[in-house]
Amino acid sequence: MEKLCWTAIFVASLCAVASGADRIETIDARQFAGPVVSVTKNAVVFGRSGASQQLPRSDVASVVLAQAGQLMQRNGQAVIVTAGGGQLAAADINVADGKVSFASGLLGRVSWPMGRISRILLPGGATSPAQVLAELERLAPAGQDLDVLLVRRSDGNLAAVAGVLEKVDAEAVRFRWKGKARAAGRDSVLAVRLAGAAGESPSPGGVLCGRDGSRIGFSTLSMDSRSVTVELLPGRRQQIPRECVAAIHFVSDRVTALSALKPAVVTEYGFFDQPFGHRVDRAVGGGALRLGGKTYDSGLGLHSFCELTWRLDGPYSSLVAVVGIDDAVRPRGAAMLTFLGDGKPLAAPLHLTGKDPPQTLRLGLTGVRELTVRVEFGPDGLDVGDHVDLAGARLIR
Repeated sequence: MEKLCWTAIFVASLCAVASGADRIETIDARQFAGPVVSVTKNAVVFGRSGASQQLPRSDVASVVLAQAGQLMQRNGQAVIVTAGGGQLAAADINVADGKVSFASGLLGRVSWPMGRISRILLPGGATSPAQVLAELERLAPAGQDLDVLLVRRSDGNLAAVAGVLEKVDAEAVRFRWKGKARAAGRDSVLAVRLAGAAGESPSPGGVLCGRDGSRIGFSTLSMDSRSVTVELLPGRRQQIPRECVAAIHFVSDRVTALSALKPAVVTEYGFFDQPFGHRVDRAVGGGALRLGGKTYDSGLGLHSFCELTWRLDGPYSSLVAVVGIDDAVRPRGAAMLTFLGDGKPLAAPLHLTGKDPPQTLRLGLTGVRELTVRVEFGPDGLDVGDHVDLAGARLIR
């Protein structure tokens, strides 16, 4: 279920959201502030008593209630990664009889089949889950048919051991290695990657983000003043205290990620004939898309000179994106950004520099069959720092 959720497009990063009053953002990037009263399958109601407003649920991209923690950067925090890509802060982790059980600050006590779990991250006190995950992928690239343990050897070096996981408790991790039963002290195992993980198939409704930085996909959701009720699996609903929730991000069948479409025509060259190829869901430098201190899960990283043309697969009314020079290279960078519909300008070209704040862009696409995005050298005539981000870029039907 969760895997499809990560393709949804959100203007803010998935869980790192601004603090302050409740905030609602629509799929076309309009924003509304005010206490959220309720969320149903049809509407989001917000505002003060006697002056409440409502928006159609189909128009809402996200509901933000609170600041979320940076789960993957928290040293010593155990994390359960689901088969669909969800990340849950976890404690008291046990594996036995084909099930993984753990305590979640977002979901309470959880017991799931091993097939729902992709990775168990068990960093030490001075190590973050992100660091452990990076080491696991470096030492054991995906694709093996066996479970993989990331262990710290007696000499202090890390090693990846392939076998079959049998049990995890507070003291040891037990597994079969080359057909023989083995055990490793719990403190020496930093991560486990499970080979049999398989995502669920129902269409997702969106992603629920916890204040602790956890995130999990859901199929249906409703909310009142006290709790959020989610359906994580078909027919299995769960109530979560509202104070545990940071944000709700919805998937809409009216929205298509621009990064999910393959350009029909690509033209790229650099100032010295060494082009920076465009990147999908990354900045051209290889890092995350970051604008104005916010991280975006989806979008395009472009560099001068670059021209991409898409043949649109359906009737779209608009294109929405946050555009600017990526934070990694600011204050450098100066480029011209142009959008064309069937070869005609959709708006005046934008002059982007690393000294300017990012800006939200909305362009009409009614009747457009071919969309072209062009990044040209700026007035300086150079391409130094021309790392242009189209963050959260999405087409709206």
